[in-house]
Amino acid sequence: MSNMQSSQLRSWLVRTRICCFMMLLLSCVFLSSLARASDRCGSVDRIKIAMRLTEAIYSETKNREFDVSLGNGYSGPPSCPTDARAVMITVSKDSWLLFGKPDSKTEEYFSEKGLELPFHLRFDFIPRSRDFPDCLPDVLNDHPSDERQKGQDLMQSHPEWNAEEALSAVKKAGLRFGPNDKQKLLQGLPLKELGEIYGRLRIEHVEFSLMQEHEKNAEWWFTELQWDISAKVVGTNRMLQIAVDPFTGRIFALHSFAH
Repeated sequence: MSNMQSSQLRSWLVRTRICCFMMLLLSCVFLSSLARASDRCGSVDRIKIAMRLTEAIYSETKNREFDVSLGNGYSGPPSCPTDARAVMITVSKDSWLLFGKPDSKTEEYFSEKGLELPFHLRFDFIPRSRDFPDCLPDVLNDHPSDERQKGQDLMQSHPEWNAEEALSAVKKAGLRFGPNDKQKLLQGLPLKELGEIYGRLRIEHVEFSLMQEHEKNAEWWFTELQWDISAKVVGTNRMLQIAVDPFTGRIFALHSFAH
């Protein structure tokens, strides 16, 4: 190879390295700006996040017709102005589809896959220690399912039952995900969808909670009847604490926090 060709090759390699370095630098700046953007978001952004979480938790709502109301999460009627620091989303039967249709037809449509309507999801973006709202909310459904409520009421009416007796009773009442069904429960959870919002998740702890220890004539509320799941947001100091209804396998509470 001549000196001229060798010089041209070295020059090309230098330019290529500089180009690669600049691309890497721009990528880092872009990713950094995305990370900063995820720390600050406006009212419309928070509403979009709440809607994405609604669809993740209630996958049956996708591509189907419903009435959807958006309101303030902790005061006011189901549909009212909100600055989206606290948001309540209510999903109910579509009023247009109900109009003039036989009850049997509409009930068949809306009760498909065991969906209970209406349901109400509350999203809390209110920060604990900052001036601006968080972008990643806590989530709460005050009434996960009729089945769970009936199971809790049944157990509550028999404080004399031990854990084995109580578990047998709620299984007969329709419990789908008992203490031996951990893998089946995890497989049905929208962990991928949650990861797209909160960040990639790694499950740390999974536990079935039946009830608290109590005396045999207890009059206070001792029933738990839920799955408790702890998941770490990979690469961060954040955790998600997730509560799941053992009758439906659906998330009904989610708490995001730094540890």
